[in-house]
Amino acid sequence: MEMDLKKRMAVFLCLAIVLSIVYAKLTPDIGKTDIDGKTEAVSGRAWAGERSNIKEGEPSEKYIAITFDDGPKAGTTDVLLEGLRQRGVHATFFLIGRQVEENEALVEQMIKDGHLIGNHTYNHVNLASLSVKDAWRELSLCFDAIAAVEEEPLKTAEDGALKLVRPPFGEVSAAMKAQIGCPMILWSVDTRDWTGRQAGDIAGDIVETARPGDIILLHDIFENSVSGALMAIDTMMENGYTFVTVEELFGYYGITLEPGKVYRKASS
Repeated sequence: MEMDLKKRMAVFLCLAIVLSIVYAKLTPDIGKTDIDGKTEAVSGRAWAGERSNIKEGEPSEKYIAITFDDGPKAGTTDVLLEGLRQRGVHATFFLIGRQVEENEALVEQMIKDGHLIGNHTYNHVNLASLSVKDAWRELSLCFDAIAAVEEEPLKTAEDGALKLVRPPFGEVSAAMKAQIGCPMILWSVDTRDWTGRQAGDIAGDIVETARPGDIILLHDIFENSVSGALMAIDTMMENGYTFVTVEELFGYYGITLEPGKVYRKASS
């Protein structure tokens, strides 16, 4: 009986040794340290802190810019500002100079809320149809109207301050590009909200077509545009998007905005 017990123990010991060898062969090295002191993750994944599947110059988060033209306008812009404030979203507003003079309180609120303000000319005119002198006068008058509201007035172009321009209709002459002294911001997602589209259609268009690095074009002078924008923002935030100003957007992509150049989006 005693001999049988010893034989059984020997067999169990041999089995244990065999199983440990097999386990070691089939299981990856967990916690194995290389000569640099770094530790490999399970299943051969990248080391902690290493970014994978991210292109150079491309942020890891989904950043996007939403922009509004032709305002400010009482009754719509104020509703939009409240909605953006509730959501913690920053937008970019390209203002018409004559509208600024009629709605200074709205511009003050934009500044207070941290939104970025750009120039959409004083009278919403096609800059491509004007001489360089007249085109620059349109922009200067708009800059002056904005500066009158700013606590720290906008500097002149010669001072090198970043001042953004969105040419009405997206048109500007080659001569004006060479002398404008400001980055020109167009768009990559056109909602065509000015055609009278319903809010749901505007929102659906944005959600379906917008991608990281895009610049969305809307107009805060239409009720449907405001409602559609807020609807789209809610859905896209749920989908992991972060809304930032145009200046921030290009900054995240490592792009320096240059005077006289036209930009439609930050991503390639």
